[in-house]
Amino acid sequence: MPAPLIHKRLRLIACLALVIAPHLSRVPVWVSLFVGLVLTWQLLAAIRGWRPANRWLRVGLATLAFAGVYASFGRVNGQEAGVTLLMVMLALKLTETHNHRDNMVILGLCYFV
Repeated sequence: MPAPLIHKRLRLIACLALVIAPHLSRVPVWVSLFVGLVLTWQLLAAIRGWRPANRWLRVGLATLAFAGVYASFGRVNGQEAGVTLLMVMLALKLTETHNHRDNMVILGLCYFV
């Protein structure tokens, strides 16, 4: 990955971390760990130039995140469950970001968190 793209990616990860950070004290502990691990994974992937995760890993993580939110709240609608689901899915969106449009989608979604 060229240096300008790495810097863009690092700024996007930092922006996402700043947006999610105020919510971490109000969500279940597993969400904080999950989001932290995904952000760390993507930070290391950007710095070290790792290949993107394959589709099945991303689908599996998204399914686990959805099931975790449902198990924690008993639903996926409502303010707390909705914000939690948006947080984990937004973190997972980083794993499939490839172009400028994807970056703009993430930044737009940050306004809703």
